[in-house]
Amino acid sequence: MKRSLAALSAALFAEPNPTVLKAVLHAQGRIPSPAVRLPLLPAAPASTATARRRLAAVTS
Repeated sequence: MKRSLAALSAALFAEPNPTVLKAVLHAQGRIPSPAVRLPLLPAAPASTATARRRLAAVTS
């Protein structure tokens, strides 16, 4: 469990906070938009996909 949580944390913070976290929450339907304000840029799709996979591994 500790390793999977560490992997999830690394994935969620792979890009500047809170971009990946917001993208994952939006993909889950928990927030209406993944938008972030400048100077942040949206999370890369690959980062979001990795975080979603790691979250699924922790919650399944």
